[in-house]
Amino acid sequence: MRRHDHGTSLVAAAMLVGLAGVAHADDECRALSMSKPEDADFQRCLKERPLLEVGAIGSLTLGGTDGFQWSVLGVVDIPLTRPLYLSARLRAGGNWSELDLLTGYVFGFQYGAGNHTTFSQSNTYDSPTAYGYSYTTTTTAHRSYVVQRAAWVALAGVKGTREAAHDGQAEATVDKFKTLQFGIARHYANHEGAHIRWELVGMKRGDRWGASLRWFNAAVGMEVGMQPMLSLNSDGSESSYTMFYWNFIDIGRFWDL
Repeated sequence: MRRHDHGTSLVAAAMLVGLAGVAHADDECRALSMSKPEDADFQRCLKERPLLEVGAIGSLTLGGTDGFQWSVLGVVDIPLTRPLYLSARLRAGGNWSELDLLTGYVFGFQYGAGNHTTFSQSNTYDSPTAYGYSYTTTTTAHRSYVVQRAAWVALAGVKGTREAAHDGQAEATVDKFKTLQFGIARHYANHEGAHIRWELVGMKRGDRWGASLRWFNAAVGMEVGMQPMLSLNSDGSESSYTMFYWNFIDIGRFWDL
């Protein structure tokens, strides 16, 4: 049987609280109030090509190699090279960890002032009726005039994984970048501090296939996928299996540097 370290849930909770800061808007973006703003005015609000975009995300996962784990994901993107896309992502967790090295091509890019709409929901609960409790859901659209950038990116790269020792193994199982990745992404940012990401990624290791859908919206997100993993047999030979995982809580932040 594989081990469950339930004590890590307390560490995970503390970590997520620490990462839960919501992006704060800039105090002022003068370009939006100017009659004829120059490019330099927009750049003071939001850089078109920051040197780096960095992210720190805490995750709680169901599934995976042991049914439950907490982990921390660090992301470093290099927008300065656009249209070439470069990214490194390191996930450190108790049961499995991974390093993604991605490259790609930005085939669609927009930058400038425009409207950005976000949606929020609230529930109003009514007193018990003959049929039980009832509630009303209200969806509200919020429109902001912001300096923003958005990119569509074609992705390709490799993934390396490390699975903790289990079932009497003496050492952890390390897979050195045998998993290929390919996919598509949309990355968005505005001067109020929002970073919104959608990524659909396919994976292949040997004859095993997998895929993941990743979503992150300013401070919270989610990820679900089927991922090929290396497996060491009792005779020392290698095979692979497909791991299901669901990051049902992702909380963190992204920043421009």
